[in-house]
Amino acid sequence: MRRLAILTAALVLAAAAVSGRGFLVSVTRTNGSGGSNAKPLGGVRAEKSNHALGESVKLTFTIENRTGQKMTLRFPSGQLYDIWIKKNGAEIWRWSYGKAFTQAITSRALDPGEKMTFTEAWRQVTNTGDQVPPGAYTIFAQLTTFPPRPTLVKTEITIGKSKAVVQPVTVSTIVNNVDAAVGQLVQITGTYMGWRPDPKAPACKPGPPVTRSDWAVSDETGCIFVTGRSGLDPISDIGKKISVSGTVKKTEKGQPYVEARNVITEAQ
Repeated sequence: MRRLAILTAALVLAAAAVSGRGFLVSVTRTNGSGGSNAKPLGGVRAEKSNHALGESVKLTFTIENRTGQKMTLRFPSGQLYDIWIKKNGAEIWRWSYGKAFTQAITSRALDPGEKMTFTEAWRQVTNTGDQVPPGAYTIFAQLTTFPPRPTLVKTEITIGKSKAVVQPVTVSTIVNNVDAAVGQLVQITGTYMGWRPDPKAPACKPGPPVTRSDWAVSDETGCIFVTGRSGLDPISDIGKKISVSGTVKKTEKGQPYVEARNVITEAQ
């Protein structure tokens, strides 16, 4: 009986110093006599190797069939791949975390030379939505086929100690895009509402999200709670113009709020 060729993968470490470059994987076809023919099959890469704190990390995972034969990949569910990130050997984020996939066998056929590409963005947060600190991070990717799975691929990035990327936003931008906003560093310029938020505002209607001392800020698009010190009196300073910078978070019930990092009172 003819023996099936065995595909094994070995990492080829390619420097990722230039934007858009990453690591390749070599797939080796081994025949019965021990001969081999190594060809690059695919890899994972980040758009660039160095990122500012808070900057979205764009990831691309590509599989290319260079075996010279049609390849059929079979998966036990609707999940075709996974991407995860480690720091100092500990996993901090996984793309599939919290996601649900159809529980049906799936297959994907690749003709010789055909590619299958997946793109994702990591917002520099953990699985629980916390901002990660500066440092070196290793990104892994792998197809989730039936075992034995192809060897995982990886690349590395550095999150620098430069000033965090803060995005000026309106309250409605956060409220209308909660899942996308969570983990982002934002800046809201508006009016200090202290302990008197707009009770009709969707983000304020449920009440203080973290502590009874949480306060509110409003702009022309809405009102949202902020947790953390403001340096202002929650009653007598209501109405002052402020600029608050912080991280967007949400409660278990989905209520968005901002965890304050810096609050500036504008000159009257």
